Amino acid sequence: MGLSRRAAIVASGRVATTGSILVVNALLARAWAPDLFGQFSTIWVLGNTLVPFFLMGIPGALLYALPRRESPQRGALLVRSTVVLAASALVLCLVLWIASPLIALSVDGLTAAQLGDSLISFLPYVFCLVAGGHIEAALVASGRPMWQAVIAWLGAVVLIGSASGAYVFNWSVELTFAALSAA
Repeated sequence: MGLSRRAAIVASGRVATTGSILVVNALLARAWAPDLFGQFSTIWVLGNTLVPFFLMGIPGALLYALPRRESPQRGALLVRSTVVLAASALVLCLVLWIASPLIALSVDGLTAAQLGDSLISFLPYVFCLVAGGHIEAALVASGRPMWQAVIAWLGAVVLIGSASGAYVFNWSVELTFAALSAA
């Protein structure tokens, strides 16, 4: 498979992921009252903004390092990356949980109890984004761009399906975050 085709396949997965986030926001902005959507957006934007910091550049480094390793070393590198990112994901979840009272104070109309309830449903989503944040890069680096695109498209479908469920069935923020965590 040529480089242009691989790049197009990877790009399609990225477009699906980015597009799904746009659709999630559009659906939920229409589904909920402004204060409820504001509660969701506070958590959603904060978590998704912090994720790249807690990925620590590991996915990008894997794109460089993985193809340069022999097969047995690749497995060891992936295991180490998984362990480091899982630990980083735990730290992010702890930071969000511990900082939740301060976050609630900075948002009008959001109590620490509301934020805590929503965070319980959101933390699995954030954990998985960080702990599994290297999977797409590992697939691309190991010459499996089609798998990367399939995973990205499936994730996009689950995100849009979750937001659609919230829109159609008037789900709570907590239930919506729980459904989004399935992506």
